[in-house]
Amino acid sequence: MRVHRCTAIVLGIMLAVARVACAEADSLASVSCDGFALGYSGPSDKKSCSTGEISGKAGLATTATVSQIEISSRDFYLVVTYREAKFRAYFPDRSPQEEVNSNPGLTAISNWQPKASIRGFEVALFDAVATHNNAIVSCAIFMGHGRSLGGPYEYPGGPGYKTLLTGYYCPASIMVQADAFVNSLENVIVKLQLPSQ
Repeated sequence: MRVHRCTAIVLGIMLAVARVACAEADSLASVSCDGFALGYSGPSDKKSCSTGEISGKAGLATTATVSQIEISSRDFYLVVTYREAKFRAYFPDRSPQEEVNSNPGLTAISNWQPKASIRGFEVALFDAVATHNNAIVSCAIFMGHGRSLGGPYEYPGGPGYKTLLTGYYCPASIMVQADAFVNSLENVIVKLQLPSQ
C-alpha cells in the first residue's frame, strides 16, 4: 500500500470516513470524553466523543445505543464506534469487507490485504476512493463482536450479536508495507480503553 498524500488531503479523507463510520445513526450528540465509554491514552491533537441511538437499521429489530470516539493526530486518524443493542435487537455477523463495502462514503474499494487478527479484533486493510472528494485513501477496519446469541436471536444469515465495535484507522504517513501498517494500528489499539464485550 504505497500512497502519497499531503496533510490537507488526508484531513479531508479522514472527515469523510468519520461521516460514514456510523452512517446509520439518527443523531449523535457531542459529550465530554471524561468518563466516556470509549477512551484513548495515547497522544493526540484532537479527541471528541459523541453518543446517540440507531433504530430499525443494520439488522436491528429495535434500537441500540451508540458511542463514538474520534482521535486525530499528525500521524493518523481513528474513529471507533461501539454499538449495544437494546431489548431483543441484534447485529448480524458481518465481515470487515462487508462492513466497508456497505459504507456509502467509500467507493472503488480495492487492494484488500490478507486479514489479520490484532488483540482479538478482525482486521482488514484496503484502499478506496472517498466519495465526497474522489481522493484515494488507505485505511484499516477492525471489528469485534460480543458473544454470539442463539435461540430467538438467530436469523437466516447466521448468528447475531448484542454488541459490535468497529474502528477505522487511517495513517497520515506513507505506508509501504502491510506489515508496517498493521504494526502502527496495533500500537494505537493497545492505547484504546474499550467496554468489555
